[in-house]
Amino acid sequence: MSAQQPTVQRLDAPEDHDYPAAASYLSLLADQALVEELVGRLRAAQPASFKAKDILRSAGLAFAPDRLGR
Repeated sequence: MSAQQPTVQRLDAPEDHDYPAAASYLSLLADQALVEELVGRLRAAQPASFKAKDILRSAGLAFAPDRLGR
């Protein structure tokens, strides 16, 4: 039996509701002026893709144990 790799489906661009969600999170970390600046920069930025291992590494997180026993 061969295991199929899951398919990742991404949107071409963030949806409008993503920016208030980002602002809500950022407001826990920064003052309102900085949050507004950062969200503006997010709106102007081009989407980027990274491998999951690189995102985990940059965040200082460990990989989850392999649950498939491979």
